[in-house]
Formats: sequence, C-alpha cells, structure tokens
Amino acid sequence: MSKEFLICSGTMMEGFSIDIVKYSGMKTLTVEQYDTLHDEISDFELLTYCEHYHLNPHEDQDVVATDDGDFFYLVSDNEQAFKAELRLKICSVLGISPT
Repeated sequence: MSKEFLICSGTMMEGFSIDIVKYSGMKTLTVEQYDTLHDEISDFELLTYCEHYHLNPHEDQDVVATDDGDFFYLVSDNEQAFKAELRLKICSVLGISPT
C-alpha cells in the first residue's frame, strides 16, 4: 500500500484551502490566464483529469460548523505525478506548452 501525502483541506462549496494552480507549479500565469482558466474549468473539474489523488472525508467529531458535512482532505499517492497531471491539463485548457 502506498503512502498518501496530505495536500490540503476543503469543502465542496468553498473549494480548496490552497491555490491548486500554484500548487501544481504553474506560478507564472498572468491574471488573464487565471481568468481564462477559471472561466473554462473549475478546480474540481481539473481533478477529473488526474489519477493520483483522493478526496478523503473529514471524520473528526470536532468539526462543529453546520456546513462542514462536505469537508474533505485532498491527498495524493504520488505527489509529483499529480502535479504533472494538473500542469498538463492547465496547459491544455490555456493552449500553452507545458513548462
């Protein structure tokens, strides 16, 4: 069994607690490219093109907010492969070559 690496937490309504685009290594996108990307595809939709991740539900009793029923942890069994998958899809959506 492979080890899973915790990437971030989030909720289905509010999204991830991190900028998934910057996490992937795409740190030099312009504001216009960010806008184009988010007009075309959501962060959750980006995940559908990836294999090296899991959304693990939050199971602690200490979560008291009423809207935390959809709270999750984003984890990966191969973080570098996951980042590469994200970068490939982001570049494909933006029509730019992978860096």
